[in-house]
Amino acid sequence: APAGRVDVVLLDDGDALVSWLERTRGLAEIRARRVGPDGYRGGSVTLTPTSDARASGFPQLELADDGRVVLAWTDASDPPQVRVGTTAVPSR
Repeated sequence: APAGRVDVVLLDDGDALVSWLERTRGLAEIRARRVGPDGYRGGSVTLTPTSDARASGFPQLELADDGRVVLAWTDASDPPQVRVGTTAVPSR
């Protein structure tokens, strides 16, 4: 049940990492998938649980110099807080 809020980061090898907000069992998750220009689609991975409230904004991806992906998202708690995490890029 994708809910949108898509972001894409281009990887050094020409593939891309696509993230989106997914509704799951009354909650929400930020998920990602590696995709290639050749049509390759890797499996969906959960990056972090989150909220689907409008206050949660749009999660953002950036590629770090060390090849890891930095994810920033808004925790829609009271008061809202920006969270940041890193993850390894899923392999092919």
